[in-house]
Amino acid sequence: MDWVRTPEEEKAGYPLRPVAKAGYEAELKKRTLTNLYNARPAWLDNPHKTLDTAVAQAYGWTDYTPDMPD
Repeated sequence: MDWVRTPEEEKAGYPLRPVAKAGYEAELKKRTLTNLYNARPAWLDNPHKTLDTAVAQAYGWTDYTPDMPD
């Protein structure tokens, strides 16, 4: 990935923005939040379970478990 900024963007104070390197456009297009959540890697799933448990406790749901369906 390359980071670029046009002269107009620089003048306006915009930060650098990522642009896919040639040949990697299709692969980069697959990197979406939807695909990430569908893959549900452990580093993402574990904090969600912790957060869900904390929210359930805040609401007083004593019968909640992280394995319950949404």
